[in-house]
Amino acid sequence: MRTFIDAVNQIKSELNIVEDTTNQANNWAKITVQILNENVNILVLKSTVTGTDRAKPQIRVFTEKILQEVNESLNNNERFFCFVHCSHDETTLKFNHIKPSDYIVSLESDWSSAGGRIDIRSVYDFLEEHPEVHFKKLNKTEHSTKSILQAAIFKNTDNGFEYFEPYISFFDSRLISRDETVPDDLADEVTEQVEQATLTNYGINKIYFGAPGTGKSFSIQKFIRENGIPNFDEKKGHPNVFRTTLHPEFSYYDFVGQVMPVVTPISEGSIETKIEYGFVPTIFTKALERAFLDGVKDHQPVFLILEEMSRANVAAVFGDLFQLLDRDVVTGESEYRINNDLISNYVFKEDRQIFIPKNLFIIGTVNTNDQNVFVMDTAFKRRFEFEYVNANTIVYDESGQPLNNFSFTLKDKDNEITLNWATLYRSLNTFITKKEENGGLGLKEDKQLGQFFIKFREADAEYNFNQIKGKLLQYLYEDIETVSYSSTSLFKSDISSFGETYIKISAYQNIFSNEFLNTYQIIETNDLMEGK
Repeated sequence: MRTFIDAVNQIKSELNIVEDTTNQANNWAKITVQILNENVNILVLKSTVTGTDRAKPQIRVFTEKILQEVNESLNNNERFFCFVHCSHDETTLKFNHIKPSDYIVSLESDWSSAGGRIDIRSVYDFLEEHPEVHFKKLNKTEHSTKSILQAAIFKNTDNGFEYFEPYISFFDSRLISRDETVPDDLADEVTEQVEQATLTNYGINKIYFGAPGTGKSFSIQKFIRENGIPNFDEKKGHPNVFRTTLHPEFSYYDFVGQVMPVVTPISEGSIETKIEYGFVPTIFTKALERAFLDGVKDHQPVFLILEEMSRANVAAVFGDLFQLLDRDVVTGESEYRINNDLISNYVFKEDRQIFIPKNLFIIGTVNTNDQNVFVMDTAFKRRFEFEYVNANTIVYDESGQPLNNFSFTLKDKDNEITLNWATLYRSLNTFITKKEENGGLGLKEDKQLGQFFIKFREADAEYNFNQIKGKLLQYLYEDIETVSYSSTSLFKSDISSFGETYIKISAYQNIFSNEFLNTYQIIETNDLMEGK
């Protein structure tokens, strides 16, 4: 059986710490460590047991010491962790499948609302039912201790506590401790949040551009995976990935930050407050700060993702940072430095010139049909690499089937016409750009659409068809048909209005012209010949 001191020593070993503060009774220990240039306070408690005559003895934790340490950490804006070790044997606690002393449990809560003592038996009951678990983050539905919002379980194995170091390095319980809303998915596997990253290439500025729905964001996910975060998932995010969407009102201050009123305590520990003015950073400054952190600076990539760049005045958004976009082709760093006191004092805690480091990637997207909202000047564009995302490229799943596909059937007199989305969107693209003299609409590529222009649901034909008759039809009629001056039409000749088109397709009647259907049949035949 592992003792409380064994658990404390194992934590110290994993964090490369020699000293700690342990009280004489050996029922708590406090460890302070610097991680990524930030103080992290770790309180380790020894649990007590009561009711050994019961079928399920209580495993109790007293909260007085927790409250003392968490309040001090919050006042200093430092991260805080509370771990519990249960040193009692499994026989006393009436467990058949686990040894509680093999585990440490991290408790995450708004401690101000917790009672003086709490019973965390339910956390160990979960382990009793799942003895194969080496690491698990429990949400509120997986245990019954009301005052504990989340709990993380770590088993001591031959390799130490599973996932302990990344959990300590990246998880931040301050949102919970301050009683702010924490989404349930934060309680998923810690590896989803804190996946390690490795710097493999020097940073660049890059823009993916193409028609709407071509998978530009998908290309960014692939780029991130290929440049240091191999299992990056858009839905789960990563501490090293910062993302924002630009819009016509997006400004330099939205990008960098600005001086704003901040409420602070009059003195340390005081409940009385005062209003001061301080710099509140936004996404560029936060990404830059992350890129310069110890442990990240020379070892991990950081990605700043700017979606829909052409929808804002990017020259105004970047302002003086424009000078930093010139990068040394060998080192990846900015060729020039600039003075910006607000950013430098926040990032470096001193007044010094700022620059984009080698590990910070700036990646943007541009929809070609939005490129005239705000025109990027040549000087700005030449500081980025541009990669065109072809609207006619099909993305397949692992089994070789097109992703995001859907088939539907329309009636045309006594005939039925079955249309497949993977073929339909490419046929539309061909017909839209085909020259008038060749039987097309003669429009530019910025009117094309991609495979993900519509996002379908699996096995939900009603929803999917509603996307066709709503989103697709509106785009084809308002943005394609009405701007084309070709004698050829995308729609049947007897259709004269959007309302008429909508009524017909709602009744599953064919709305497309014979000229377009011929284009569709040619592409469908070519696909069959090529085995698509």
